[in-house]
Amino acid sequence: DDRYFLSGSFRQDRTSRLATAHQVGSYPSISGAWKISSESFFNVPFIDNLKLKAAWGQIGNIRSVSAYAFDVPLSTGTTTPMGKNGVLLRHFAVSQKSNPDLVWEGTETFDVGLDLSMFRKFTLNIEYYQKKTKGLLYENSVDPHSGYAQGPISNIGDVMNRGMEFSAGYNNQFGDWKLNLNANLAFNKNELLNLDGYNNRFIQHPDNVRSVLLPYRSEAGQSLYSYYLVRHAGIFNSKEEIDAYTHEGKLIQPNARPGDLKFIDQDGDGNIDDDDRVYMGSAIPKFNYGFSANTSYKNFDLSILTYGVYGTKIFNGYKYTAYNAGMQGYNLDSRVLNAWTPSNTDTDIPVLSTRDPNSNFGTASDWYLESGDYFRVKNITLGYALPTSALQKLSDQLKARIYFSAENPFTFTSYSGIDPEVGRVGLDVANYPLPRTFTAGININF
Repeated sequence: DDRYFLSGSFRQDRTSRLATAHQVGSYPSISGAWKISSESFFNVPFIDNLKLKAAWGQIGNIRSVSAYAFDVPLSTGTTTPMGKNGVLLRHFAVSQKSNPDLVWEGTETFDVGLDLSMFRKFTLNIEYYQKKTKGLLYENSVDPHSGYAQGPISNIGDVMNRGMEFSAGYNNQFGDWKLNLNANLAFNKNELLNLDGYNNRFIQHPDNVRSVLLPYRSEAGQSLYSYYLVRHAGIFNSKEEIDAYTHEGKLIQPNARPGDLKFIDQDGDGNIDDDDRVYMGSAIPKFNYGFSANTSYKNFDLSILTYGVYGTKIFNGYKYTAYNAGMQGYNLDSRVLNAWTPSNTDTDIPVLSTRDPNSNFGTASDWYLESGDYFRVKNITLGYALPTSALQKLSDQLKARIYFSAENPFTFTSYSGIDPEVGRVGLDVANYPLPRTFTAGININF
């Protein structure tokens, strides 16, 4: 009676990338819905459709596992110094530890939602979901006494994503006007639940800026790829400020000069080092949003597509080379003309110098961390369909439309880097930006 809906599936995956005992992964799923608006007791004339829905399912992942992670073969081309003269000899060697206990990474998803349409014009969809990844696949840390260069691929822990998604639409016609509007909003919270299968308390991710700055760490209770950075508190404007920044009578930053960054001694030991790092969020935005509009009037049509993010952070590693005069051989960003000088103290760019004894640039600090919020107009297209009356003189089947399109014409952001859309973990090393593209053309059908 168009009231109750139920579906289910079962899949079984097999792989030769795991040991024989773990090659099979079995994954069920089930979904259902109740269309309330089809019930006899439901009598709300302006509601066209009202449906509750829910789904649960599991799926496996083995993509990041190499062909023989459970029994890593000998690698060729390895060289090792041998004998008292240290002659380099080529030989076979085991470069990575095997893991015969490796199993499928599994993801379990549950969601529940509501579909609503009214007046034959409005639609609304609301959905809550939680997605738990169990047995996260990652290279484990290596035992330094084992002789292996790399640790084994392992199932190291569990990750949870929770969120809400909303979408709304409006579709109507007013005489010669046609209008279609759509909007969406999505919230997500990511948390690393545990690292029970990992050899350390945290993961020090290798993502870096020129092998100097390593800003990411993952630990239970935090988001994956959290920023783990030293806080800074502006710039020293005078020798007196440096001398006043002490611990038990000793300078906390003895190599600092006026114009250098002031770092926070978080652990209170009188030194600035990795023990002063703190978690400072992640690149995962608090929410994503988007809006699109399509409208037409007689022979004219206009479409607009936009999207944006809020609450994201970017590690602007571009500054390491573009603001750092010690990186000789590189062009500098013109904004270093606003670097600190005794007569220009109202700035956040440290003193310009080929030497960096205070490690302004070599410290993974929140000086590099910026808001990555942006709103982007992805596309604007304006078209005009030539009147059929004019084209019929050439052919009864001829149709033509002239159009102008702008791709990525506008981006609104406070981010100081080249482009705020830098990728998954938020590390910006001057990625090539999305180009602006302007296109004019004509479509002809005959």
